[in-house]
Amino acid sequence: MERLFKKVLDPTIAKLYYPAYNTLLSAHFPVTEGYGIDPRRCPIDDVDPSIQFTMTFVVLKEFAPVLFIAVQAPANLRLGTYRAAADTEVRSFYNSELNQCPLDELHGISVFGTKMGFYVGNKRTSEVMPSEVSRPPLDWWDNDILELEGANKLRLLFDSIKSSCQKI
Repeated sequence: MERLFKKVLDPTIAKLYYPAYNTLLSAHFPVTEGYGIDPRRCPIDDVDPSIQFTMTFVVLKEFAPVLFIAVQAPANLRLGTYRAAADTEVRSFYNSELNQCPLDELHGISVFGTKMGFYVGNKRTSEVMPSEVSRPPLDWWDNDILELEGANKLRLLFDSIKSSCQKI
């Protein structure tokens, strides 16, 4: 799996990461266990005219979202406007999908290449953490899927979601 992420050579093109994330999610949330992966194009407004959309991969259980990963190009992480746009995209997903989640919490991950920022939406309160700020700080994306700590955090999250899904 790691080689899929290391294979990407151009940090300015998000779509080069799509196969890696699709493969990762399909391996951890297989169709044989009742999961599905729904890739969705999300329009982007007012950030960069050369980028018309980004991709969000939604993990479904019983046709309802239980996790999503919104993918951005890694080169854009250093730019505050792109971090703000990524945060807006994640919050927009929560606004439209949180109530559809069969679990108490809907987890979301914003990624710039292999750098991950973790979100969680509480279905009962509709609160999304981390709290919204005008310019999300760079350290929100301080976990890297290619580093042991980041990979372990992701694996634990996947295991927790799968455990919760067994109860529905």
